[in-house]
Amino acid sequence: MGVMFQGKAWILISWAWLLTCAAAEREYFIPSQNLSWVEARSHCQVCYKDLVSMTPENIQIVAPMLKSEHWIGLRKYFPDISHSDGSPWIQWANGDLVIFQNWHPGMPISKVPLPKIDCCSCSCTCPASSGSILPTVLTTEPLMNFSSMASQVTKALPLNATCERAPIVPPVVPETNKLYIEDSCVVMLRHGLWAERNCTDERPFICYEDKFFGHVDVNCNMSNSASLKWQPGPGDISLYEVEVKGEPPLKLNLTDLSHTLTGLIGGNYYEVAVSALKCSRFLNPQRASFYTVPHKVKDLRVDNTTASSISLSWNEPDGNASLYLVQTVDHRREVNTTGLEFEGLTPGSCFTFMVQSGVQDRSQWSERSMIANCTKPGKVSNLEAVDITNNKLTLKWKAPDGNFAGFSIKVTIRNSDKYLTATKIETQIIITNLPSGSNITLEVRVKANHDVMGDAVSIIAYTVPDPVWDLTLVPGNKQLTAKWNYSETADVTFTAEVWKDKQFIQKFTTLENKEITFGDLKSATNYTVYVYAVSGTHTGVNVSTSEFTLPASPQNLRSTFNSTDKITLEWDAPDGITEAIYIINFTSIWSQSSKVEVKDITSHNFTNLKSGTRYFFQVYSRAGEFTSLPTSYNVSTVPVKTDLSLSMLCSSAQSLLCADDNQKKGVFIKLQEHFNKKLGNAVFWELEI
Repeated sequence: MGVMFQGKAWILISWAWLLTCAAAEREYFIPSQNLSWVEARSHCQVCYKDLVSMTPENIQIVAPMLKSEHWIGLRKYFPDISHSDGSPWIQWANGDLVIFQNWHPGMPISKVPLPKIDCCSCSCTCPASSGSILPTVLTTEPLMNFSSMASQVTKALPLNATCERAPIVPPVVPETNKLYIEDSCVVMLRHGLWAERNCTDERPFICYEDKFFGHVDVNCNMSNSASLKWQPGPGDISLYEVEVKGEPPLKLNLTDLSHTLTGLIGGNYYEVAVSALKCSRFLNPQRASFYTVPHKVKDLRVDNTTASSISLSWNEPDGNASLYLVQTVDHRREVNTTGLEFEGLTPGSCFTFMVQSGVQDRSQWSERSMIANCTKPGKVSNLEAVDITNNKLTLKWKAPDGNFAGFSIKVTIRNSDKYLTATKIETQIIITNLPSGSNITLEVRVKANHDVMGDAVSIIAYTVPDPVWDLTLVPGNKQLTAKWNYSETADVTFTAEVWKDKQFIQKFTTLENKEITFGDLKSATNYTVYVYAVSGTHTGVNVSTSEFTLPASPQNLRSTFNSTDKITLEWDAPDGITEAIYIINFTSIWSQSSKVEVKDITSHNFTNLKSGTRYFFQVYSRAGEFTSLPTSYNVSTVPVKTDLSLSMLCSSAQSLLCADDNQKKGVFIKLQEHFNKKLGNAVFWELEI
């Protein structure tokens, strides 16, 4: 479609441009040298893509870059393009059709002015514009805001006209315009408008290039190496700068399109930028990022095993690893630590664990490290000992869930172990030949098919103790000491109880001693003592015997009546007892000795005694065959006084010695001493002069 220009700038915009999306991302460059249009184009084609083609979009980008007029990729006539119809400005240097023009007023310059023609007027009806003909927008003002251009497009309307015939006058042909350039090229002024210039003029110019987008392929990625391959850059590329960011960093200049990196670190992250050098200018880099394959973990091991879990640990691999993948057939876990407890496993089952080092984005995994291990079988429950006697018991339990092959039973008695077994279907066993009264540790462990033993479950049981033997009672005053014999190896305690007349009195327990003393009893009282062994909660058969406590001596012995031939003796019962046997012995100076026994009374009358005589009493308490220490007392009967006269003959060689009062007194004292020695206070006597 052609447009006639008449000294003003006209802009043609095709609806096709409005409906076409932008192509590749473009970049614009202004080289430093001034060249003719042809040289500039050649330079652009070598180092870039071509001279710039203008659009309503990029004019707003390019125009601000200019401080003077610059060649753009528009020429009136291209030598290699047919202009059969003589139409100028039909395409850009890169072959794009010209659908946008932004001429400075008065541009482009016509060769001659248009002739004036008088035409007839006629009457006709013009048809509507064909859809195949692109409408145009005409303006006489410079267009700098191209975003509003679409709003200025108007569609041609059908026209009705009537023409009347008139005489035809030959046109007046003007002379050629002196500013006309036959083969002109176009510059863009610094404000964005276009103007014609002689193509041979040397001027600055604007090149463009579609931004280069390539990519780098990473192949044969290993722990310590990776192969890179990139796309060739457009045009004449002198080299490729390869920059690797990572550990270790690397920068290379290569002419090939591939390279193998070596000396890398396993599990590391690397960024690669490959920049093509074209005319001393680096194009947009081709990029890639990748992780090297991490190394496998070291020293994979099992730290702990339970019935439902297996704990694994390992050492970090060489290089780097961001996480670890641990797998079995039915389980998968990711962790960022060097250990893991796999829980929820079936008891008594075997597993093969596979551990791999991984990188952050999980794009690379190391070789597998593998280890096999088995969970322990479960533990028995409800373990108990029943039907216990003095030499056997029955051990019962409930089998666990999971897999197992049988049971192992350990019987420990006094640091000696005995082992028994039970099959998978058995849940009890009778254990015989046990010592009586013994502490027995019973332990049950579940056995798996692979000879792994489960955790032990144990209880302590006691066999029933045998009776004690040789029980004896040693009486004391208000106490009894029980003694007996028993096995030295038994695990028992002893309990002794004392009863009186079917009434419980006391109970004592001893851990080791085979002797217990009961105190605070009543004297002269018959008690029954029961002794039995206790093992755990089992009580042995009791053994009993009876004995009297030693009687206590009567208290407060006294005479409540005495006469010339009678004495009444009373005392208090020891400890307030009401039933007792008392023995009373009494003597006097006349060699009179007697023994009296009374029961359950605390007094006695003694008759037919001699007057004036002192009687000596000893009262004993008796219980069974035991007699208390005596309580002593003496008292005299009332004397019947009889006077006796004694005469003494005194002779002395000394005159009047016997008549001397002092001599008489001395004799009297000696006589009194004699009677006192012979009679004492056993009878009543008095000596007078």
